[in-house]
Amino acid sequence: MEAIRITTAQDTPFTVDNDQKAEWAARKIREARQDTQKWTEYYERQLSAIRRTNEDTEAYFAALLADYFGTVPHKATKTQESYSLPSCKLVLKAQQPEFNRDEAVLCDYLDKKGRDDLVKITRRADWAALKKMLKVMEDGTCVDADGEIVEGVQAFSRQPEFKVEMKEDNENE
Repeated sequence: MEAIRITTAQDTPFTVDNDQKAEWAARKIREARQDTQKWTEYYERQLSAIRRTNEDTEAYFAALLADYFGTVPHKATKTQESYSLPSCKLVLKAQQPEFNRDEAVLCDYLDKKGRDDLVKITRRADWAALKKMLKVMEDGTCVDADGEIVEGVQAFSRQPEFKVEMKEDNENE
């Protein structure tokens, strides 16, 4: 009697060796991405609904506790009032004022008052412009147009990155 041999995927791995198989593999990638996107959107909607419900619950019960807080004798300090319960502490805390600032007008005011000590000036290299002028040497050293080494910057080579870009993906960019 002759033995029947069943070939499984483990015996012969799938290989891409023609355009038809490459297209099939690309479709599988697209399907996986679409599936991930579908489930991500679904669970984000579910999580958003849960958050809204729980925020409403918290707001409702916090309002009830705030009303109760006003009816009980509580400890008062300079910055807050509090009342302790076995499971939590109810706190009414004084807030600092919120400021709406116009930085340009504020800096002009400080200039007129001669208060340069209250004005911050931030120095930063214009990296986008500088990068265009640099030449990267084989060892990663960067030199400027004069061939002088630019201190404070070192380049590191990176491996090429392989991507599968679906045609619909490119149309959205």
